Amino acid sequence: MGGKLKAGMILFLMYGLGIGSGVAWEVHHSRHQSPRQLFGERRIAHLKQKLQLTPWQEATLREIVQDAHERANDVHDGLEYDLAKIKADSLDAIQQLLTPEQRQQFEAMRAKHHAKHRDDHERQGEEKSS
Repeated sequence: MGGKLKAGMILFLMYGLGIGSGVAWEVHHSRHQSPRQLFGERRIAHLKQKLQLTPWQEATLREIVQDAHERANDVHDGLEYDLAKIKADSLDAIQQLLTPEQRQQFEAMRAKHHAKHRDDHERQGEEKSS
């Protein structure tokens, strides 16, 4: 095999490996991020349905959730933000967005959610003890 042919084959192989690794990274990256994005969309849809949000409220809520998502990503990437503060800020902003009746419904929904997760957590603890 001539030197030019070997060099061409090696170049082609390296180019193919570069493309393959790039595609693999994109697939991994898209799968890694989509559950977070889907969670935000499910959260917005749930609140929109349950609280009968106006279009303006939905748009503002989407901005709040997006801001919280971006801030949480900054924390994940090593920046020093306090997740509890982000959550509190987001909840405060959502509550300010809602009418008094919607706030009551929202708080009842949150209480029910926390009770369910507390019960699930306790049940898991009992299963581990057994």
